[in-house]
Parts: sequence; C-alpha cells; structure tokens
Amino acid sequence: MEAVEFRSSAVNGTIHIPDEYRNDFSTAVRVILIKDSPKTASDHDSAAVISRKLAALDRLAGSLQGVDVSPEEARDERLARQ
Repeated sequence: MEAVEFRSSAVNGTIHIPDEYRNDFSTAVRVILIKDSPKTASDHDSAAVISRKLAALDRLAGSLQGVDVSPEEARDERLARQ
C-alpha cells in the first residue's frame, strides 16, 4: 500500500487532492478522515512563526558574538534589572 499525508479542507463533501499526488492517486483510493484541530490546521502559520523565531535567534546570536558572559552572570544581570 502506498500512502501520503496532506492537509486539506472538505468543501461540500469534496476533498482537494494536491497536484503533486493526482497522477499517483487518480483511480481507486482509500480515505481515512481525521478531524484536524484548529491549532494544527494552520501549518503555514506555524511555519511562518517558526521562521520568524529562527530569524530572531540568528540576530541574537550575531549580536552576542565576542561577548564572554556566563549563564550565571547573565541571570544575575537580568535579575538586577527587575
């Protein structure tokens, strides 16, 4: 059995099969429906959030190059500012 997983929406009982799978799955198929929670249905949003966080980490790493501070010193400095 060959299987692929993708997310789609059911509109009026029709499920869209992505173009990259249409040729391989153009005849008889087995369908298993799993209801997606709203949180996981927005993979593109999640990917964008992850991308923004990685970019922020890259900027932070760049700004800390050459800084020689131990984690304890960083913690103490942060606590002193509170």
